[in-house]
Amino acid sequence: MLPIVDAEIRLVLLNHLASRRMASSPKVLRSAGLEPQVIERLRALPAQELARLADLRTLKMGLTVDPVGLRQGLSAIALMRDHEWLESYFLLHGASWQLMRALFRLTRKRVLSRRQELGAWFPAGRVPLPEVLVREDIRTVWQRIGESDRRMRYYRLHQQFKSISIRVLEAVLRSQEDRR
Repeated sequence: MLPIVDAEIRLVLLNHLASRRMASSPKVLRSAGLEPQVIERLRALPAQELARLADLRTLKMGLTVDPVGLRQGLSAIALMRDHEWLESYFLLHGASWQLMRALFRLTRKRVLSRRQELGAWFPAGRVPLPEVLVREDIRTVWQRIGESDRRMRYYRLHQQFKSISIRVLEAVLRSQEDRR
């Protein structure tokens, strides 16, 4: 348990304990070593006395952190950050709203809004396809990318053809599917 010595934090925690949410769950309180009567006395204290209680060093307060939950939370945050970065990357490099819907579950309206936020404007309509040899190179690289995640597959493809927008890469791959 990590000791909490900051009086302001202690006051917030005491207020939280005195709140109706905590008091409505006697089982939770008992498991933490607190009796409902103590919480009732805490709730009855005026704010000034609650602040004095928070200042008392004889009252030991601490923080317990679930290490597994903390690691999982940190991993989830990293995944969200990566997801947001990849979403922005696709928008900045011209992915169509249809691809954004397929890969990121974004609506057309949200794609347009995010593009505006990022200053990533692209003209509407069909895009011209590159020369035949370039299209063949794109398809070959796409086939060689050993990635099951389509987002990462498109990202890696764009890394190989940085001068070509993701929208054009998508159109090249779609034109191949249309011929089948």
